[in-house]
Amino acid sequence: MRFAAGAVIVSSFLVFTNVVLAVSDGVTISQTIGDDITPPTVPTPVVAAPVASTQIDVSWGASTDDQSLTGYRLFRDAVQIATTSLTTYSDTGLTASTTYTYYVEAYDWFLNISSTSVSVATTTLGLPVTPSSSASSTSTSNAGSQLSPRLISLRVEPSQENAQFTWDTNIYTRYLLRWGVSSEYDLGLIQNDVYSRTHTTNVRNLEPGTRYMFALVGINQRGREFLLERGSFTTQDEKDITAPSNVSSARTIVENDSVYIQWVNPLDADFTKVRIVRNHLFYPSDSVDGFIVYEGSSQSVFDADALSEYPDQYYTIFAYDATGNISSGAVVFAKRGEENTVIDNGGDTTVSSSSVAKTIDIVFSDVRFIQENEVLVQEGQQVVIDSKVPLSIHLPVDLLPDYLKTIVVTLTGANDHAQSYILHNNSQNTRYQALLRNLPEGVYEASFSIYDYHTQLQTTFDGQIISQKWISSNNIQDTDAQGSPSETYSFLTEYGLVAGLFLILWLLLVARRSREDN
Repeated sequence: MRFAAGAVIVSSFLVFTNVVLAVSDGVTISQTIGDDITPPTVPTPVVAAPVASTQIDVSWGASTDDQSLTGYRLFRDAVQIATTSLTTYSDTGLTASTTYTYYVEAYDWFLNISSTSVSVATTTLGLPVTPSSSASSTSTSNAGSQLSPRLISLRVEPSQENAQFTWDTNIYTRYLLRWGVSSEYDLGLIQNDVYSRTHTTNVRNLEPGTRYMFALVGINQRGREFLLERGSFTTQDEKDITAPSNVSSARTIVENDSVYIQWVNPLDADFTKVRIVRNHLFYPSDSVDGFIVYEGSSQSVFDADALSEYPDQYYTIFAYDATGNISSGAVVFAKRGEENTVIDNGGDTTVSSSSVAKTIDIVFSDVRFIQENEVLVQEGQQVVIDSKVPLSIHLPVDLLPDYLKTIVVTLTGANDHAQSYILHNNSQNTRYQALLRNLPEGVYEASFSIYDYHTQLQTTFDGQIISQKWISSNNIQDTDAQGSPSETYSFLTEYGLVAGLFLILWLLLVARRSREDN
């Protein structure tokens, strides 16, 4: 091992005596050298207790070692049967009414082995005897009460995909645990062949947010099964990692040096609050990147004297859900001297810099527009979306430089104020994204602005988003008609009824003339 300071070289051996070396730069190095030849102490006492006709439980006192005790070796009739770091062992698969002898040895990390413990011998229980029909009811009752397992305590701790069962019984028992989504318990079975009074097991590979039913059965030393508990548990729901939608219709009104901000909260069921953060340099990229103006569930706020020190202020409105997920952010801008003017934030989304000389080579077709987990097909510089479905806008990370950047998309509609949103990097660092909910019907000019702080690269590119109500193929619609689909459908329906009425009258007339001719 080489150390630059002091050029100290230390060789290590199979050793365990401590020596401390001082290095010239003040660093102290502790290295152990010298042979470890001291074995652990003898494990004592050793106790062997028969608990069934096929099982003996062995326990022993803990050993100590001068350096590093590692574990124990257990012998039955002079043959090693187990290596363990515990001080208990259940020896199963034995023969009824048979005597077995046990002893234990301890060993350390360097395989120094202690002296052998005192040997202990014990005999397994005899085979269960089935009471004869002539046995008295009293003796049968007493035997049954002594061999009937009862549940003393039970704890079930479910997680998203697992459930841990821990329980105690009044006597030594084996167990069967069955589970399923119904009382058929057909999804799984755990069987344990070790007799114990304390039991722990784990049910794995479950579905999150699902209710399961279970049946716990104890098996006594005679092999009889007893129902200990029927019950149910529900696994935990999957953690919500989906960010809420952004606020909409955000705008600012300047009054002297103060700013009045309005917005519409998202309709997400788990929406809880917004946080508004301002910065005089540029739009805050996260919820702590600047001065916190407001936090709550209202839809407007008055930021007094916000422009008294700096003439420009950039605001980002972040939406929060119940589990703390944060939206990418909607942005608005305020400028001193724009008194009583609504700034609807097409806004200035560029950062001035005299050193900016390059652009990032990204175009509108690189952006992915996603609804209901489907990537929408772009035609030219246009994409058509469903106005009733949330829209997710993605820009792959691998198209962008590997430095801090701000990406803003601004949507300008013919009958609506411009809205700007930050695209925020996701937790997997695979894309920048923003979520917009229920973009009203209309045609929107979409302008993307990207600024990279490290390389001073910036670019803008444009496209068009057409938001419309998608009509299923089952609906009847005359694309040349001036009326709405419902009006067209109503017209066609009424026309069909009139035509049907004339057809019936004509058939009646033909039938009447046929009778007259006959």
